[in-house]
Amino acid sequence: MREHRWEDALPILLEDIEANPRDPWSPMYLGSCYYELQDYQAALDWFRRAEQLEPENPTPIGLQGDALHCLGDADEARELYLRALEVAPDDELAIKNWKRFNQIEQKAEQTGRGNDDKPSI
Repeated sequence: MREHRWEDALPILLEDIEANPRDPWSPMYLGSCYYELQDYQAALDWFRRAEQLEPENPTPIGLQGDALHCLGDADEARELYLRALEVAPDDELAIKNWKRFNQIEQKAEQTGRGNDDKPSI
C-alpha cells in the first residue's frame, strides 16, 4: 500500500482478513485499496464491515461517507460524516472530513455543477 500498488495489496489483505477476521483495520485497508482503484461500492462494503467490527471507531464511518460521496450520494455521506462526529466529537479526522465535505458542497453550489472532487482518504 505504501508503494500505491493497490491491486497487489488486495490478496495480501484478504489473507489477513481470513487469518484475523475480528481485526477492523484490514477491512479498512482493503476498502482503501478499492477506493484508490475507484471501485467505490466495494470500498463501501469493506468500510461497512470494518464498522461492524468496531462500531465506536469513527474512521470506518467517515470512510463510508467518502465512498458514498464518490458514488454521488451526498445526503447519505453527510449523515455518515455527522455520525462519525457524534461517535467521537474530538476526532481530528472526523472534523477534517466534515469541513472538507462542506467545502466541496459549497463549491458545487457556487459553480452550479455536481461534485467533481474525490475526497482524499
